Amino acid sequence: MITRWQRLRRSNGLRETAALYAVHGATYFLPLLVIPFVARVLGPEQWGWLSMFQSFALYASMLIEYGFGLSGTRDVARLHGDADGRARVLADVTAAKLILLAGLTIPIGALWFLAPLFQEHGRLFAAALFFAVAQGASLVWFLQGAGQAARIAKAEVVSRSVATGLVFLCLREPDQGWMLLFFNGLAATASVVIGLVQIRRETALLAPTWAGGMRALRMGLSMFFFRSAVSLYTLGNAFVLGLFVAPHFVGFYSGAERIAKGFLGLMQPLAQSLYAQLNRRGSGPEMDSQRLGRLSMALLTGVGAVLGVVIWVGAPLFVSLLLGPGFEASIPALRIFALLPWLVGMATALGMNWMLPLGLDRQFNFVIAGAGLLNLALAALLAPGLQHIGMCIAVAASEGFVVIGCFTYLRLRRLDPFIRTQARTATPESFESAL
Repeated sequence: MITRWQRLRRSNGLRETAALYAVHGATYFLPLLVIPFVARVLGPEQWGWLSMFQSFALYASMLIEYGFGLSGTRDVARLHGDADGRARVLADVTAAKLILLAGLTIPIGALWFLAPLFQEHGRLFAAALFFAVAQGASLVWFLQGAGQAARIAKAEVVSRSVATGLVFLCLREPDQGWMLLFFNGLAATASVVIGLVQIRRETALLAPTWAGGMRALRMGLSMFFFRSAVSLYTLGNAFVLGLFVAPHFVGFYSGAERIAKGFLGLMQPLAQSLYAQLNRRGSGPEMDSQRLGRLSMALLTGVGAVLGVVIWVGAPLFVSLLLGPGFEASIPALRIFALLPWLVGMATALGMNWMLPLGLDRQFNFVIAGAGLLNLALAALLAPGLQHIGMCIAVAASEGFVVIGCFTYLRLRRLDPFIRTQARTATPESFESAL
């Protein structure tokens, strides 16, 4: 294990991971700091409304991002040393996002005119749209694929810190929850501008074209399907729950989810760094895919198990400190979420960090789609009776389905990283041909 970690360090893996932790900390942990303040100002009901519209924003952001955080990162990583190729990927992805944004105007306009809920909360709706567009335009995917994530880390930390400070300064009334989305949208916009400046120093900025955008949409379709399926049991659960229960139950659920995601955020930069390492080294003659796959599994499941114990033991304290009076019903929900770090660690290691670099996008998407449908079915079955607890059970069951599905497929095909009889220097193409 020490030898494998030293190899990762020599390939700038530690530096990149540290930069991604800075970016992720700015995106998730700084907003987590405002939870005690925001929860007490808004209360469970208004917190529930904010959570519903934030879930809506994350859905819209996912549609704009289209999975380029995975497919784009993979394409840029595999074009190591090809500045022209990377410039074309950037232009094509930018064009694709503009096409998607234009296509969303019609359904979003229809929502505004046809759904009274959105008109009644106009400021939340507008702030959610602004946040969605800014978040969907993020350039972290390009810098991560190019091994330059450290360049955007400082900008992310500064902009998100300013947004956090503005929330403390300006939020005073229960009906001002929209400020949280608006200020974070401003921070995301600043990050995009700074990212463009950083990229322009080494990569030409080509004009986006319709043909390039359509090409990027076709190439990223499998990853979009993956992200869409994942969103069914990750991004929009507060919105889905709000369709079945009163807003204060959404507030209880969202409070526990926010705390759990804060802990899960400790794992994501490590997973992203390993994913980029696997793709950059995937076609090289010195790549030992099995060793790096086993390292990913050991690190992510080990960290996940520790975080799960911390969440379970500290649930009453975390809810009391972060959410305050009125949120006691979030404690059992948070304890159910204690399973997530361990399950997510295994699912990420087997799926995103093993199946995707090997080109098994379609197979992984099939598993993810099944998990998403299971989540919706369980939510509809359990939420009306168990409220927020039912939604928590549905989420945990869906993550477990991903782990079982990925491992079963890989084991049956003798493709999991623990079967040592596989070729030591396998490439994604060789694994695809084995199917």
